[in-house]
Amino acid sequence: MSTSILDIGEKVTFDDSIESIEYHSYNPYNDSYKNNDVINICINRQDLMVLPSQSQLLVEGTVNKECTFINNAIAYLFQDIRYELNGVEIDRSKNCGVTSTMKGLVSYSKGCDNAMENAGWNVGTIKEITDGDFSFTIPLNHLLGFAEDYKKIIMNAKHELILNRANTNINCATITATLPAKKIDVKITRIVWRMPVIKVSDKEKLRLMTHIESGIPIPIAFRTWDLYEYPMLPTAQKHVWTIKTATQLEKPRFVIIGFQTLRKNVETENMSEFDHCNLADCRVYLNSQYYPYTSFAADFKKSSFPLLYDAYASFQQAYYGSANNPQLNPAHYKTKAPLVVINTSRQCDSYGTGPIDIKVEMEFKENVSGNTAAYCLIINDSLFEYSALNGTVRKVIQ
Repeated sequence: MSTSILDIGEKVTFDDSIESIEYHSYNPYNDSYKNNDVINICINRQDLMVLPSQSQLLVEGTVNKECTFINNAIAYLFQDIRYELNGVEIDRSKNCGVTSTMKGLVSYSKGCDNAMENAGWNVGTIKEITDGDFSFTIPLNHLLGFAEDYKKIIMNAKHELILNRANTNINCATITATLPAKKIDVKITRIVWRMPVIKVSDKEKLRLMTHIESGIPIPIAFRTWDLYEYPMLPTAQKHVWTIKTATQLEKPRFVIIGFQTLRKNVETENMSEFDHCNLADCRVYLNSQYYPYTSFAADFKKSSFPLLYDAYASFQQAYYGSANNPQLNPAHYKTKAPLVVINTSRQCDSYGTGPIDIKVEMEFKENVSGNTAAYCLIINDSLFEYSALNGTVRKVIQ
Protein backbone atom coordinates (compact mmCIF):
# COMPACT_ATOMS: atom_id res chain seq x y z
CA MET A 1 0.00 0.00 0.00
CA SER A 2 1.29 3.47 -0.86
CA THR A 3 2.77 5.46 2.02
CA SER A 4 1.19 8.64 0.61
CA ILE A 5 -1.93 7.92 2.66
CA LEU A 6 0.18 8.58 5.77
CA ASP A 7 1.32 12.04 4.63
CA ILE A 8 -1.34 13.93 6.60
CA GLY A 9 0.80 17.08 6.73
CA GLU A 10 1.11 17.44 2.96
CA LYS A 11 0.96 21.08 1.89
CA VAL A 12 -2.05 22.17 -0.14
CA THR A 13 -1.23 24.22 -3.24
CA PHE A 14 -3.53 26.22 -5.52
CA ASP A 15 -2.72 27.13 -9.10
CA ASP A 16 -3.59 30.80 -9.60
CA SER A 17 -1.26 31.40 -12.55
CA ILE A 18 -4.21 31.80 -14.97
CA GLU A 19 -6.68 34.47 -13.92
CA SER A 20 -9.20 34.04 -16.72
CA ILE A 21 -9.89 32.41 -20.07
CA GLU A 22 -12.27 34.44 -22.23
CA TYR A 23 -13.49 33.67 -25.74
CA HIS A 24 -13.22 36.66 -28.07
CA SER A 25 -15.05 36.64 -31.39
CA TYR A 26 -13.35 37.75 -34.62
CA ASN A 27 -15.22 38.35 -37.86
CA PRO A 28 -13.90 38.06 -41.43
CA TYR A 29 -12.83 41.12 -43.37
CA ASN A 30 -15.42 40.34 -46.05
CA ASP A 31 -19.04 39.31 -45.64
CA SER A 32 -19.32 37.22 -48.82
CA TYR A 33 -19.25 33.46 -48.30
CA LYS A 34 -20.18 32.24 -51.77
CA ASN A 35 -18.51 29.40 -53.65
CA ASN A 36 -14.82 30.06 -54.43
CA ASP A 37 -14.70 33.07 -52.09
CA VAL A 38 -11.62 33.59 -49.91
CA ILE A 39 -12.46 34.35 -46.27
CA ASN A 40 -9.82 36.06 -44.13
CA ILE A 41 -10.13 36.30 -40.34
CA CYS A 42 -7.33 38.17 -38.62
CA ILE A 43 -6.29 38.81 -35.02
CA ASN A 44 -4.08 41.89 -35.15
CA ARG A 45 -3.68 42.62 -31.44
CA GLN A 46 -0.22 41.38 -30.58
CA ASP A 47 -0.50 42.13 -26.86
CA LEU A 48 -2.85 39.17 -26.37
CA MET A 49 -2.02 35.68 -25.13
CA VAL A 50 -4.16 33.31 -27.17
CA LEU A 51 -4.68 29.55 -27.22
CA PRO A 52 -5.32 28.42 -30.84
CA SER A 53 -5.73 24.77 -29.89
CA GLN A 54 -9.01 25.57 -28.12
CA SER A 55 -10.35 28.02 -30.72
CA GLN A 56 -13.54 27.35 -32.68
CA LEU A 57 -15.25 28.27 -35.92
CA LEU A 58 -18.90 29.25 -35.63
CA VAL A 59 -20.64 28.67 -38.97
CA GLU A 60 -24.27 29.61 -39.56
CA GLY A 61 -26.38 29.44 -42.68
CA THR A 62 -29.56 28.40 -44.40
CA VAL A 63 -30.79 25.58 -46.60
CA ASN A 64 -33.57 26.38 -49.03
CA LYS A 65 -34.67 22.84 -49.81
CA GLU A 66 -35.02 19.49 -48.11
CA CYS A 67 -31.70 17.75 -47.73
CA THR A 68 -29.80 15.61 -45.28
CA PHE A 69 -26.44 16.80 -44.00
CA ILE A 70 -23.80 14.09 -44.09
CA ASN A 71 -21.28 13.45 -41.34
CA ASN A 72 -18.78 16.33 -41.04
CA ALA A 73 -20.92 18.33 -43.46
CA ILE A 74 -19.55 21.82 -42.73
CA ALA A 75 -15.96 20.83 -43.55
CA TYR A 76 -17.07 19.96 -47.10
CA LEU A 77 -18.13 23.59 -47.63
CA PHE A 78 -14.45 24.61 -47.66
CA GLN A 79 -11.82 23.59 -50.18
CA ASP A 80 -8.89 24.33 -47.88
CA ILE A 81 -7.98 26.16 -44.70
CA ARG A 82 -4.64 27.59 -43.66
CA TYR A 83 -3.21 29.19 -40.54
CA GLU A 84 -0.67 32.02 -40.72
CA LEU A 85 1.47 33.37 -37.89
CA ASN A 86 2.99 36.80 -38.55
CA GLY A 87 2.31 36.29 -42.24
CA VAL A 88 4.05 32.88 -42.41
CA GLU A 89 1.96 29.84 -43.22
CA ILE A 90 2.15 27.40 -40.32
CA ASP A 91 -0.29 24.73 -41.41
CA ARG A 92 -2.72 23.97 -44.22
CA SER A 93 -5.48 21.43 -44.71
CA LYS A 94 -6.28 20.70 -48.35
CA ASN A 95 -9.69 19.35 -49.28
CA CYS A 96 -10.99 19.98 -45.76
CA GLY A 97 -13.93 17.63 -45.95
CA VAL A 98 -12.07 14.47 -46.96
CA THR A 99 -8.99 15.27 -44.83
CA SER A 100 -10.86 15.90 -41.57
CA THR A 101 -13.24 13.00 -42.21
CA MET A 102 -10.44 10.47 -42.71
CA LYS A 103 -8.54 11.80 -39.70
CA GLY A 104 -11.66 11.89 -37.53
CA LEU A 105 -12.78 8.36 -38.43
CA VAL A 106 -9.54 6.88 -37.12
CA SER A 107 -9.14 9.30 -34.18
CA TYR A 108 -12.52 9.60 -32.50
CA SER A 109 -13.82 7.07 -30.00
CA LYS A 110 -17.32 5.77 -29.33
CA GLY A 111 -18.04 8.51 -26.81
CA CYS A 112 -17.30 11.33 -29.24
CA ASP A 113 -20.63 11.30 -31.10
CA ASN A 114 -22.54 13.41 -28.58
CA ALA A 115 -19.63 15.75 -27.88
CA MET A 116 -18.91 16.36 -31.58
CA GLU A 117 -22.50 16.50 -32.83
CA ASN A 118 -22.48 20.27 -32.33
CA ALA A 119 -19.63 20.36 -34.85
CA GLY A 120 -21.62 18.38 -37.41
CA TRP A 121 -19.78 15.14 -36.65
CA ASN A 122 -22.00 12.16 -36.07
CA VAL A 123 -21.36 8.81 -37.69
CA GLY A 124 -24.34 7.12 -36.09
CA THR A 125 -27.13 9.52 -37.09
CA ILE A 126 -27.86 12.09 -39.76
CA LYS A 127 -29.05 15.67 -39.40
CA GLU A 128 -32.09 16.63 -41.42
CA ILE A 129 -32.75 20.26 -42.22
CA THR A 130 -35.96 21.25 -43.96
CA ASP A 131 -36.06 24.76 -45.41
CA GLY A 132 -34.41 26.12 -42.29
CA ASP A 133 -31.30 27.37 -40.58
CA PHE A 134 -28.24 25.59 -39.32
CA SER A 135 -25.55 26.52 -36.80
CA PHE A 136 -22.41 24.55 -35.94
CA THR A 137 -19.33 25.16 -33.82
CA ILE A 138 -16.29 23.34 -35.21
CA PRO A 139 -13.14 23.06 -33.06
CA LEU A 140 -10.07 24.18 -34.98
CA ASN A 141 -8.27 21.05 -33.77
CA HIS A 142 -10.75 19.08 -35.88
CA LEU A 143 -9.48 20.81 -39.03
CA LEU A 144 -5.74 21.38 -38.50
CA GLY A 145 -2.95 19.25 -37.08
CA PHE A 146 -1.29 22.39 -35.69
CA ALA A 147 -4.31 23.11 -33.50
CA GLU A 148 -4.57 19.50 -32.37
CA ASP A 149 -0.93 19.05 -31.33
CA TYR A 150 0.36 22.46 -30.23
CA LYS A 151 -1.48 23.09 -26.96
CA LYS A 152 0.53 26.08 -25.64
CA ILE A 153 -0.30 29.77 -25.74
CA ILE A 154 1.11 32.10 -28.39
CA MET A 155 1.85 35.72 -27.51
CA ASN A 156 3.10 38.83 -29.32
CA ALA A 157 1.95 37.59 -32.71
CA LYS A 158 -0.52 38.29 -35.50
CA HIS A 159 -2.82 35.37 -36.33
CA GLU A 160 -4.73 34.87 -39.54
CA LEU A 161 -7.11 32.11 -40.60
CA ILE A 162 -7.79 31.85 -44.33
CA LEU A 163 -10.65 29.72 -45.62
CA ASN A 164 -11.32 29.00 -49.29
CA ARG A 165 -14.94 28.14 -50.04
CA ALA A 166 -15.49 25.04 -52.13
CA ASN A 167 -16.64 25.48 -55.72
CA THR A 168 -19.77 23.44 -55.01
CA ASN A 169 -22.06 22.65 -52.07
CA ILE A 170 -23.16 19.27 -53.41
CA ASN A 171 -20.77 17.20 -51.30
CA CYS A 172 -21.98 18.38 -47.88
CA ALA A 173 -25.45 16.82 -48.12
CA THR A 174 -27.54 14.20 -49.87
CA ILE A 175 -31.02 14.18 -51.37
CA THR A 176 -33.30 11.29 -52.25
CA ALA A 177 -33.58 10.30 -55.88
CA THR A 178 -37.33 10.99 -55.81
CA LEU A 179 -36.86 14.72 -55.34
CA PRO A 180 -36.78 16.98 -58.42
CA ALA A 181 -33.37 17.30 -60.05
CA LYS A 182 -32.06 20.49 -58.49
CA LYS A 183 -28.72 21.41 -56.99
CA ILE A 184 -28.36 21.36 -53.22
CA ASP A 185 -28.32 25.02 -52.22
CA VAL A 186 -26.52 25.78 -48.96
CA LYS A 187 -25.79 29.39 -48.04
CA ILE A 188 -23.41 30.48 -45.29
CA THR A 189 -24.62 33.65 -43.62
CA ARG A 190 -22.10 34.04 -40.79
CA ILE A 191 -18.60 32.86 -39.85
CA VAL A 192 -16.91 33.76 -36.57
CA TRP A 193 -13.53 32.69 -35.20
CA ARG A 194 -13.81 32.26 -31.43
CA MET A 195 -10.37 32.49 -29.84
CA PRO A 196 -9.58 31.91 -26.14
CA VAL A 197 -7.69 34.88 -24.67
CA ILE A 198 -5.63 34.04 -21.60
CA LYS A 199 -5.01 36.48 -18.73
CA VAL A 200 -2.31 35.45 -16.27
CA SER A 201 -1.12 36.60 -12.86
CA ASP A 202 1.62 39.23 -12.51
CA LYS A 203 4.10 36.60 -11.37
CA GLU A 204 3.43 34.44 -14.42
CA LYS A 205 3.50 37.45 -16.73
CA LEU A 206 6.94 38.38 -15.44
CA ARG A 207 8.20 34.86 -16.05
CA LEU A 208 6.87 34.85 -19.61
CA MET A 209 8.34 38.29 -20.37
CA THR A 210 11.73 37.20 -19.06
CA HIS A 211 11.67 34.23 -21.44
CA ILE A 212 10.70 36.46 -24.38
CA GLU A 213 13.45 38.99 -23.66
CA SER A 214 16.03 36.20 -23.66
CA GLY A 215 15.49 35.93 -27.41
CA ILE A 216 15.40 32.14 -27.31
CA PRO A 217 13.25 30.87 -30.22
CA ILE A 218 10.11 29.02 -29.20
CA PRO A 219 9.72 25.64 -30.98
CA ILE A 220 6.31 24.89 -32.50
CA ALA A 221 6.18 21.17 -33.21
CA PHE A 222 3.12 19.35 -34.53
CA ARG A 223 1.96 16.74 -37.01
CA THR A 224 0.49 18.06 -40.23
CA TRP A 225 -2.16 16.30 -42.35
CA ASP A 226 -1.21 16.11 -46.02
CA LEU A 227 -3.86 14.76 -48.42
CA TYR A 228 -3.20 13.41 -51.91
CA GLU A 229 -5.85 12.36 -54.41
CA TYR A 230 -5.76 9.91 -57.30
CA PRO A 231 -8.94 11.06 -59.11
CA MET A 232 -9.50 7.92 -61.16
CA LEU A 233 -7.73 4.62 -60.65
CA PRO A 234 -7.07 2.58 -63.82
CA THR A 235 -9.30 -0.44 -64.34
CA ALA A 236 -6.92 -3.09 -63.01
CA GLN A 237 -6.28 -5.26 -59.97
CA LYS A 238 -2.84 -3.90 -59.07
CA HIS A 239 -1.72 -0.29 -58.83
CA VAL A 240 1.48 1.52 -57.89
CA TRP A 241 0.93 5.13 -56.80
CA THR A 242 3.99 7.36 -56.44
CA ILE A 243 2.93 9.96 -53.88
CA LYS A 244 5.77 12.40 -53.17
CA THR A 245 9.38 12.90 -52.10
CA ALA A 246 9.72 14.03 -48.48
CA THR A 247 12.56 15.56 -46.48
CA GLN A 248 13.96 14.09 -43.29
CA LEU A 249 11.92 16.42 -41.08
CA GLU A 250 8.76 15.52 -42.98
CA LYS A 251 8.98 11.81 -42.43
CA PRO A 252 5.54 10.21 -42.69
CA ARG A 253 4.47 8.78 -39.35
CA PHE A 254 1.11 7.40 -40.47
CA VAL A 255 -0.41 6.78 -43.89
CA ILE A 256 -4.20 6.44 -44.21
CA ILE A 257 -5.71 5.31 -47.51
CA GLY A 258 -9.35 5.30 -48.60
CA PHE A 259 -11.37 4.68 -51.77
CA GLN A 260 -14.60 6.14 -53.11
CA THR A 261 -16.60 5.02 -56.14
CA LEU A 262 -18.97 7.52 -57.75
CA ARG A 263 -19.42 9.67 -54.63
CA LYS A 264 -17.82 13.01 -55.45
CA ASN A 265 -20.27 15.62 -56.76
CA VAL A 266 -23.14 13.10 -56.77
CA GLU A 267 -26.16 14.48 -54.88
CA THR A 268 -27.57 11.08 -53.90
CA GLU A 269 -24.30 9.70 -52.50
CA ASN A 270 -22.68 10.25 -49.10
CA MET A 271 -19.25 11.84 -49.58
CA SER A 272 -18.25 11.12 -45.96
CA GLU A 273 -18.32 7.34 -46.46
CA PHE A 274 -15.75 5.16 -48.19
CA ASP A 275 -15.82 1.95 -50.24
CA HIS A 276 -13.69 -1.15 -49.78
CA CYS A 277 -13.60 -1.97 -53.53
CA ASN A 278 -12.76 -5.52 -52.42
CA LEU A 279 -9.24 -4.52 -51.45
CA ALA A 280 -6.91 -7.48 -50.86
CA ASP A 281 -3.67 -5.82 -49.77
CA CYS A 282 -1.98 -2.46 -49.45
CA ARG A 283 1.61 -1.54 -48.73
CA VAL A 284 3.56 1.72 -48.29
CA TYR A 285 7.16 2.05 -49.46
CA LEU A 286 9.57 4.59 -47.96
CA ASN A 287 12.48 4.22 -50.35
CA SER A 288 13.16 0.46 -50.16
CA GLN A 289 11.58 -0.10 -46.73
CA TYR A 290 7.95 -1.26 -46.81
CA TYR A 291 5.09 -1.22 -44.28
CA PRO A 292 3.48 -3.37 -43.00
CA TYR A 293 5.85 -6.31 -42.99
CA THR A 294 3.10 -8.89 -43.52
CA SER A 295 0.21 -8.89 -45.96
CA PHE A 296 -3.28 -7.78 -44.90
CA ALA A 297 -4.75 -10.73 -46.85
CA ALA A 298 -8.25 -9.22 -46.88
CA ASP A 299 -11.38 -10.40 -48.66
CA PHE A 300 -14.27 -8.03 -47.98
CA LYS A 301 -16.81 -10.09 -49.91
CA LYS A 302 -16.19 -12.87 -47.41
CA SER A 303 -16.11 -10.35 -44.52
CA SER A 304 -12.52 -11.33 -43.88
CA PHE A 305 -10.45 -8.27 -42.95
CA PRO A 306 -9.19 -8.80 -39.36
CA LEU A 307 -5.72 -7.31 -39.91
CA LEU A 308 -7.10 -4.21 -41.60
CA TYR A 309 -9.56 -3.61 -38.77
CA ASP A 310 -6.88 -4.25 -36.16
CA ALA A 311 -4.64 -1.62 -37.81
CA TYR A 312 -7.58 0.84 -37.77
CA ALA A 313 -8.43 0.10 -34.12
CA SER A 314 -4.79 0.42 -33.01
CA PHE A 315 -4.37 3.97 -34.32
CA GLN A 316 -5.52 5.70 -31.13
CA GLN A 317 -2.98 3.91 -28.96
CA ALA A 318 -0.14 4.50 -31.43
CA TYR A 319 -1.01 8.15 -32.17
CA TYR A 320 -2.29 9.45 -28.83
CA GLY A 321 -0.99 6.86 -26.39
CA SER A 322 -4.56 6.24 -25.22
CA ALA A 323 -6.53 3.02 -24.94
CA ASN A 324 -8.07 1.69 -28.14
CA ASN A 325 -11.75 2.62 -28.30
CA PRO A 326 -12.61 2.85 -32.01
CA GLN A 327 -15.79 4.57 -33.07
CA LEU A 328 -16.74 1.84 -35.56
CA ASN A 329 -17.21 -1.86 -34.99
CA PRO A 330 -16.08 -4.29 -37.75
CA ALA A 331 -19.48 -4.28 -39.49
CA HIS A 332 -19.68 -0.47 -39.65
CA TYR A 333 -15.99 -0.30 -40.56
CA LYS A 334 -16.74 -2.42 -43.65
CA THR A 335 -19.75 -0.39 -44.80
CA LYS A 336 -18.83 3.16 -43.73
CA ALA A 337 -15.06 3.55 -43.48
CA PRO A 338 -12.85 0.66 -44.66
CA LEU A 339 -9.73 2.80 -44.34
CA VAL A 340 -6.24 1.35 -44.54
CA VAL A 341 -4.15 2.62 -41.62
CA ILE A 342 -0.42 2.00 -41.89
CA ASN A 343 1.91 2.91 -39.03
CA THR A 344 5.29 4.10 -40.37
CA SER A 345 6.41 5.88 -37.19
CA ARG A 346 9.27 3.43 -36.53
CA GLN A 347 11.93 3.93 -39.17
CA CYS A 348 15.50 2.73 -39.51
CA ASP A 349 18.55 5.02 -39.64
CA SER A 350 19.55 3.84 -43.10
CA TYR A 351 17.63 6.73 -44.65
CA GLY A 352 20.50 9.01 -43.62
CA THR A 353 19.92 12.64 -44.55
CA GLY A 354 18.62 12.16 -48.07
CA PRO A 355 15.08 12.49 -49.40
CA ILE A 356 12.41 9.84 -48.84
CA ASP A 357 10.38 8.59 -51.80
CA ILE A 358 6.86 7.57 -50.80
CA LYS A 359 4.77 5.21 -52.89
CA VAL A 360 1.75 2.97 -52.32
CA GLU A 361 1.11 -0.46 -53.79
CA MET A 362 -2.53 -1.61 -53.90
CA GLU A 363 -3.97 -4.97 -54.84
CA PHE A 364 -7.66 -5.79 -55.28
CA LYS A 365 -9.54 -9.07 -55.61
CA GLU A 366 -11.05 -7.82 -58.87
CA ASN A 367 -10.65 -4.93 -61.25
CA VAL A 368 -11.64 -1.64 -59.66
CA SER A 369 -14.28 0.49 -61.28
CA GLY A 370 -13.03 3.18 -63.64
CA ASN A 371 -14.84 5.74 -61.50
CA THR A 372 -12.94 4.97 -58.29
CA ALA A 373 -10.90 7.69 -56.60
CA ALA A 374 -8.13 6.98 -54.08
CA TYR A 375 -7.15 9.27 -51.21
CA CYS A 376 -3.90 9.11 -49.27
CA LEU A 377 -3.62 11.06 -46.02
CA ILE A 378 -0.01 11.35 -44.84
CA ILE A 379 0.57 12.48 -41.27
CA ASN A 380 4.10 13.80 -40.95
CA ASP A 381 6.22 15.85 -38.57
CA SER A 382 6.47 19.62 -38.88
CA LEU A 383 8.65 22.02 -36.90
CA PHE A 384 8.71 25.82 -36.76
CA GLU A 385 10.61 28.28 -34.60
CA TYR A 386 9.06 31.53 -33.42
CA SER A 387 10.74 34.49 -31.79
CA ALA A 388 8.26 36.47 -29.70
CA LEU A 389 10.86 39.26 -29.33
CA ASN A 390 11.16 40.25 -33.00
CA GLY A 391 8.23 38.32 -34.45
CA THR A 392 10.20 36.14 -36.86
CA VAL A 393 8.75 32.75 -37.80
CA ARG A 394 10.70 30.16 -39.77
CA LYS A 395 10.25 26.55 -40.74
CA VAL A 396 13.00 24.22 -39.61
CA ILE A 397 14.09 22.08 -42.55
CA GLN A 398 16.92 19.68 -43.10
